[in-house]
Amino acid sequence: MALTGLISELLNQVSQDWELYQRLEVSKERQARDKSLAITLMLLKRVAATKDINLILATEKLLISQELSLYANSPEEQNSIKTALSQLEDAERALLIVRNPESYRTAANTYPAKRKESGLPLDSFREFIKSHSTRLTNRLAGHLAMPEKELLRQRKANLQQAKQFYIELQIAGNK
Repeated sequence: MALTGLISELLNQVSQDWELYQRLEVSKERQARDKSLAITLMLLKRVAATKDINLILATEKLLISQELSLYANSPEEQNSIKTALSQLEDAERALLIVRNPESYRTAANTYPAKRKESGLPLDSFREFIKSHSTRLTNRLAGHLAMPEKELLRQRKANLQQAKQFYIELQIAGNK
């Protein structure tokens, strides 16, 4: 009988949690935050519209740094974000090299065939895009409000755009 009471108590608590969550969803603070997130989304779309790979990377670096300093609330999350920052720095170095065709050809020739896709190296830039896109996708699977999910989707779209620009640079450097 004591177990039934515990389950009943837990059910009541979960119901109360849900009711409070619903109140929070319609609060004026939540509505203000959603409006603010809509502006951020618009700005991320403007970043994409520039078609500037450097701006896309700089924007993502800013957002990742903000996540680390303002939002990360567990050691696991902090480690994941620090890894993302480290990978982004590696990607920035790869971007510098791919812009120098002679240096890039030399570096590209050091990659084994299994680390290439369509003859192009899966280097640190492309690894960052893949890993970070996975991080963002994992966050999309979590319990977030729709405006937050829209931001994550836009960030992923911006990263995919940067990847396409980078592949164009790789192709040009391989000629």
